[in-house]
Amino acid sequence: MSYLVNPYLVSAPCVDKIWDQTDGSTQVDWNSNMRGNANNVGTGNAYIGTTITSFKIELKETGGTSDVPMYFGVWASGNNDQENPTAVFTGSIDNYNDLTTSFTWYTFTGSRTLVYDDHIGFCVNSAAPNIKQSRAENVAEGTIPNSSFTARAASNPNWWNYNAGQILNMEVYQTC
Repeated sequence: MSYLVNPYLVSAPCVDKIWDQTDGSTQVDWNSNMRGNANNVGTGNAYIGTTITSFKIELKETGGTSDVPMYFGVWASGNNDQENPTAVFTGSIDNYNDLTTSFTWYTFTGSRTLVYDDHIGFCVNSAAPNIKQSRAENVAEGTIPNSSFTARAASNPNWWNYNAGQILNMEVYQTC
């Protein structure tokens, strides 16, 4: 028995990094109302239906110590429970005290098939104004198609759109 393989059929290789925004030069200045930051999967996002397995974000702390827990992952539309992401992602930090005083990239792993209005990022269970996250300023949605920066406020537990032109520094990956 012989097997014939068609040498003319070529499939595109899987690319593990599906998006990145890494050259932001400004930072998110938290105030006492903020409870979280995320990149939002907007209408027509090219990655809706893609299963992500990890993401990296650039964070630092700016003074004071606190045992404030941090929660990382993906929150689905309507999930306003900052302590319980729809898809939990874990990494090397889980508490504000784990952050360094200079911007550092942190990686978190888990799994989530993206749908419209998912929020990829992190939350804390109390206001934490000493956290900073790097971001691009006015990048007209940068390299992340149809995505925007969202935030969760302490006085309003819902996600709200902070500014579509301010994309958080983030890398998002899938497993090939």
